[in-house]
Amino acid sequence: MDATSKLNVAIVGAGISGLAFALALQRYAPDVAFEIYEGASQLSEIGAGVGIQPRTWAIVQALGLEDAMARISGDEAESTIAIVHRKSDQAEGVDINKTPLVERCMHFELAWCW
Repeated sequence: MDATSKLNVAIVGAGISGLAFALALQRYAPDVAFEIYEGASQLSEIGAGVGIQPRTWAIVQALGLEDAMARISGDEAESTIAIVHRKSDQAEGVDINKTPLVERCMHFELAWCW
């Protein structure tokens, strides 16, 4: 690649990671061209919760997304459980493990599928 060539990146998947990567490229590597490829034809709710760990939250902050994410999150100041592992192949489901919170937690009730 010579000095005039531009790097082209294909981002496969328009989920949280793919979109965050696209935003990071746009902000920190403006000389890199990218396209996002997503298989789903439309945005739809899948009803899952999304957990964002401290290292990932640091990236959210670095990208300037903290305020926007905080506005759409549920603030679980009263919650004492961070993660619940469930076996849910039956109608009732079964809790296998509950991991307690060690610090404040925001939760995102709905995950989206594009």
